[in-house]
Amino acid sequence: MLDSKLVASVQALIDSDETVSSAFVVVKGSRPGIEALTLFPFTLVLLLTGSFPLAVVVGVGGFVTVVARRKFRTVALIDGSVVVLANSYRRPRRAATLLTRLPCRGAISPADESKGDKRIAIDGETYWLYPRDLDESRRMTKLAAA
Repeated sequence: MLDSKLVASVQALIDSDETVSSAFVVVKGSRPGIEALTLFPFTLVLLLTGSFPLAVVVGVGGFVTVVARRKFRTVALIDGSVVVLANSYRRPRRAATLLTRLPCRGAISPADESKGDKRIAIDGETYWLYPRDLDESRRMTKLAAA
């Protein structure tokens, strides 16, 4: 299902005569949810040193490193082309700047769902999908191929 706020943020960045057929958010960088693994070094440091403050510093440092390296992108299908937009870091579901416009044919490959991972390739670059955006990515892939 199309996210109306996301569509509105994309529509604000494109020409007024163009319409958004489909849009969803992808993540470049670490896999969504992987930040939970930062508890492992926290626990390990806590068990080995017995120092709770040091363990907190290690855990928070790992978490911040994982999250800070992420880049959120919006992928939108607009009147026969696929556009990739950079998103605001503070508001990941809001498109901020237009990065590239690609022709539909071959721009998007279907989501790879092997081993539970949700990934999609756009112009040869791999991005992670949020589970809530998987149906929209499938719909866009079909629309772009038609």
